[in-house]
Amino acid sequence: MKNTKTQQRMFALVAKLYSEDISKKDFCKREALNYHTFSYWIRRYRSFHGLLKGETTSTNDTFQNEFIPIDIETSADSIDSTITIAYPNGVRLHLDSFLFTRETVVCLQKLISCLD
Repeated sequence: MKNTKTQQRMFALVAKLYSEDISKKDFCKREALNYHTFSYWIRRYRSFHGLLKGETTSTNDTFQNEFIPIDIETSADSIDSTITIAYPNGVRLHLDSFLFTRETVVCLQKLISCLD
C-alpha cells in the first residue's frame, strides 16, 4: 500500500515538472527532493507510460504528430515581442519578432511542407 501511495505522489510530481518551464535541478530544490531519487522516479514514470527518453507525453495524445496552424497578428505593441513554441518533449523554441520577415516566413512554410 505504501509503494502505491509513494508512486502516486512521485508520478504527480513528475507530471508537475513536465508542465512547468523549470529545470529538474531547480524543481528538486524547490520541492525539497533528492535529485537522484527524483531521477529514478522520472525513469519509472517514463517506463510506466511507455515514453522514450526526452518525451513528456504519450504518443497516443491527440496532437502528438500533428502541426497545429496558428495565425500571427502583428501590431505596434508587438515590435519587441518574442514568440515561444513549446514542444511536448520539453524543447522550447524562442523566436524574436525581428526574425519574421517575409523571407523567413516563406522558408518556415517550405520547411513545414517538407515534414508532411
